[in-house]
Amino acid sequence: MPGLASTTRRRRPRRTVHADAAPLAAAAFLLSAAALIYLSLAVPGYIRRDWAAAFALTGVPCIALGALLVRRGRLGRAGMVGVVLFGDVAIVLSGYASTDRHGTTAGALLSLPTLFTGTFLPPRWLKVQIAIAAGCAWAINVLVPAELGVHVIRTAVLVVACSCPSAIVVLLRRQLDRAVVTDPLTGLLNRRGLDAAFPSAVARARRSGLPVAVLLADVDHFKLINDELGHQAGDEVLRTVAAATAAAVRAEDVAVRFGGEELAVVLVAPADQVRAAAERIRRAVEQVDALRPVTVSIGAAWAAPDLDDPDLLDTLVRLADARMYEAKRAGRNRTVLPGPGGTDVGARLGS
Repeated sequence: MPGLASTTRRRRPRRTVHADAAPLAAAAFLLSAAALIYLSLAVPGYIRRDWAAAFALTGVPCIALGALLVRRGRLGRAGMVGVVLFGDVAIVLSGYASTDRHGTTAGALLSLPTLFTGTFLPPRWLKVQIAIAAGCAWAINVLVPAELGVHVIRTAVLVVACSCPSAIVVLLRRQLDRAVVTDPLTGLLNRRGLDAAFPSAVARARRSGLPVAVLLADVDHFKLINDELGHQAGDEVLRTVAAATAAAVRAEDVAVRFGGEELAVVLVAPADQVRAAAERIRRAVEQVDALRPVTVSIGAAWAAPDLDDPDLLDTLVRLADARMYEAKRAGRNRTVLPGPGGTDVGARLGS
């Protein structure tokens, strides 16, 4: 947009390890797996001699990937592919080991990469690993028909045994993730959820060349609602306003309970669509069926997609907040947005 400051755009950061997974914890897991493998080799008779070389090799990727995490703090796409493929090879190897009395040892040690995938990588990688492992086990069993029935059953059981704990961890982690970033009263994202979602909005803005905008809405006379009708009625008003706001924006927009009686919306759209979205929200709230008339005052701010500002979210929130209070002073139940042409202080970020 005209009048917006711009600098050299930065490369979009890639999500390489699960957002809540500490790189050092992931590295410690891999290095511990390698230590267990090599300790098993040091115990006489614990692993068959003809399996010693294979076991020694399985520790190498664990050490290499663990060192990569310690040094770089992230596991790139190639590293994730390496973990998945290594886990699949380990599953197949332990499937063969399970035909003898050493199978339990092999299965326990070589299932660790699979558990790592489910714990530290995005959920889709666990699905990929299970699919590849099942395909490899099936193909090898067809090519090597000896003791086919027993071998197929044991390998399948091992794949499921390795995958189920990881799947449970993934499901629990998803539930915890949602609880951490969700406001329990309204069901919208909370401030932490906004912080997590905003970089994705900026990335979409850069890909599309459209501005990234923040709308900040405050329920008018909310203190009077609490004082006259009680806090339970106030909570119900907030739920109703949140539902109306969420219904008035697009699926790709981010609706947030910013705090107290304030709601925020992050959207990537041209200026005219931002204005239209603000008006849709205002009218939707004005028409809600509540115990008393409810309105909101809305302020907005937006920035060019190539604006390189590490504090961009805070800057936009500050400007939108100032405009929201301007709407309050002007009589409430209205929207205040940047001036046409991007010439006011809200469009000239940092001025």
